[in-house]
Amino acid sequence: MFCIHCGKEIENDSRFCIFCGGTQPVSENEPVRTTMGTKDSGDKEKKDWKEYLTLENMELAAVIALLLPVFSAVTNLALYILNTILSFVPFMRTPMKVILLAVGVVFVIATGVGLTACIYLIANKPEKRNVWGYITLGGTALAFIACIGILIPGRVKSIALVIAVISFIWGLDAFSRVVLQKKGMESEANVGNDLDSYSRWYKDYKAAHPSVGENEEKKILNDPEASYFDGSGTTLLGITILTIIVSGITCGIAAPWMICMQYKWRKEHTVINGKRLNFTGTGGSLLGHWLLWMLLCVITCGIYSFFMHVALKKWELEHTEYAGQPNVIGQFDGDSFEYFGYGLLQAILILLTCGLAAPWTITLIQKWEMRHSIVAGDRMVYEGTALGILGQYIVVFLLSLITCGIYAPWGAVRLNKYVYGHTRVYR
Repeated sequence: MFCIHCGKEIENDSRFCIFCGGTQPVSENEPVRTTMGTKDSGDKEKKDWKEYLTLENMELAAVIALLLPVFSAVTNLALYILNTILSFVPFMRTPMKVILLAVGVVFVIATGVGLTACIYLIANKPEKRNVWGYITLGGTALAFIACIGILIPGRVKSIALVIAVISFIWGLDAFSRVVLQKKGMESEANVGNDLDSYSRWYKDYKAAHPSVGENEEKKILNDPEASYFDGSGTTLLGITILTIIVSGITCGIAAPWMICMQYKWRKEHTVINGKRLNFTGTGGSLLGHWLLWMLLCVITCGIYSFFMHVALKKWELEHTEYAGQPNVIGQFDGDSFEYFGYGLLQAILILLTCGLAAPWTITLIQKWEMRHSIVAGDRMVYEGTALGILGQYIVVFLLSLITCGIYAPWGAVRLNKYVYGHTRVYR
């Protein structure tokens, strides 16, 4: 008889193909064996593990193996940072070392499975034995070595990281060819086809799974009193780069103008209860205040920075209005000593909880600032939660870590979207 999957000749009445592992149909005269534990609660026959050893799954394992070293390096870095933070806690040192090693070993085993699958395919499938198939085999071997090297400190780890990046790049190409284009790992690499396949996949995914942001946009369009922030990370990145360059060239003298530029961008992209904000402050009008505040910070060895925050907030709200409602200025009626108390409480709680209380203290201060913020006679109220802001910070931290800080402007926009999306006019 012949395998219904790969067409190879196999022994009569074989249940599995020795070449591709595919399951063969049961003969008409052979009874179906049903024993205890072979069916689940849905009355479906459980699959034998060999049924997963198909050509497609083996190629998928090989492709995933190419990508794993980079994920191993990122996970290793994140755990190393966490280990450093918790290093002053004696009873956490040994568990963290065990976790670091265990996670690394898991990546090594997973990559080894992919390498084994790739070797099997090359050894048993003649059509896989071309230059592209051998390159994929070499890539999985390097990925396996890289995952081992990441566990070894020093120069070996540095070399392993370089190999991991190379493996990842080839893995992206292989993933496109095998998974998205439905070709084999022996197919010829083509960057143009890879980009097209990723683009099609992204468009199809977006169409089938609209993001939370897109759903929020639809909700906003149907709600005339919605609150939201519609600034972009790209614009903020440009503003940040310009701020650094101009402030550096002018030795900080241009800081008031840069601050006003950021305020103007943020206000003009903020809508509270359906009303867009506007900022009228200028760098020239802030300069005098700024120089005085800097002087007081120097004289008080930085203590005045708490009072400077409130003073700057008062100046900011005095130049904030609703677009279309000029000359109706706002105000901030918070007290500097109260803010100092909140800041001191925040520092103590973060220190005592090793930073775990940060989302709650940030939410506490945010609520205080909003209830003291008045725009054109409307007092604001913040309805966000500590768990909500914690989720945002975790996403921002991980993406910033993976991108070596490049995601920071987009992270700031993400946080603004959450904060202003949960800000309302107090009724």
